[in-house]
Amino acid sequence: MDVRLDELVLRTLEKEPGRRFQQASELRYQVATLAGVTTTLSPEVSRKLSFEYRSKTTLFGWPLLHIATGVDPATGRKRGAKGIIAVGTAPRGVIAFGDVAVGVIACGIFGYGLISVSVVGIGVVACGSVAIGVLLAMGGVAVAPIALGGAAFGYFANGAVAWGIHALSLQLYDPVADAFFKPHTARFMDWVIKGSLICMPVFLVLGFIPAWMARLAERRRRRHFRREH
Repeated sequence: MDVRLDELVLRTLEKEPGRRFQQASELRYQVATLAGVTTTLSPEVSRKLSFEYRSKTTLFGWPLLHIATGVDPATGRKRGAKGIIAVGTAPRGVIAFGDVAVGVIACGIFGYGLISVSVVGIGVVACGSVAIGVLLAMGGVAVAPIALGGAAFGYFANGAVAWGIHALSLQLYDPVADAFFKPHTARFMDWVIKGSLICMPVFLVLGFIPAWMARLAERRRRRHFRREH
C-alpha cells in the first residue's frame, strides 16, 4: 500500500484532538488524493483532463503515431504512449518524445535510447546537458568511452575539463588523444553545434510539453475535486 497512508492513519490516532483531522471531509479528500482523484470525477470532467490520439495506420502492430497525456480515468494512472512515434508523459517507441522517453531515438527531459537527445540523456550515443553514453557522449557533462563536452570523462576525453586514459583539455595534452580527435573533432563538433541549434529547441519543446500538460491537468483535477466535494 502507499506509504503515505501511514501519515493519515497516525494523524487520526493522535492523542491530542487538535492534531487530528477536524472534519471527515478533510480525511476523505486526503484518501481520495492517494487513490487517484480522477476516479471520483465525472466521465465528462475526466475526459477534459486528459488527451489521447492513436492513429489508425499501424506498423508491426504499433500505431504510427500515439499521443497520450494526463491520467486514465479508469485506473487513475498516467497514460502511456506506445507507437512508432510516441509522444506523452511516458512514451515508448521507435521515436519517443516526452517527460521520460524510451526509444530507439529518445528526446525529452530524461531520455533512454539507442540515440538520446535529452536534458539528461542515456544511450549508446547520448547528447544533452548531462550525457551518459555506451559509446559516445556529448554535453555539458559527458561520460562515455568517447566523451566530448564542458566536462568530459572517458577513455578518450576532450573538453574544457577532461579526465581519461587519453585526455585533451585546457590543462592537459595527450598526443594519442590529439591524434584521435584532430582529424574529425573540429568538423564533427561544428556539425553537432549547428544541428543542435536547429533541433534541440524542437526536442526540448516536445519533451517539456507533455510534462507541462500533466502538471496542468493535475491542478485542474484538484480544483474540480474541491468543487464537487
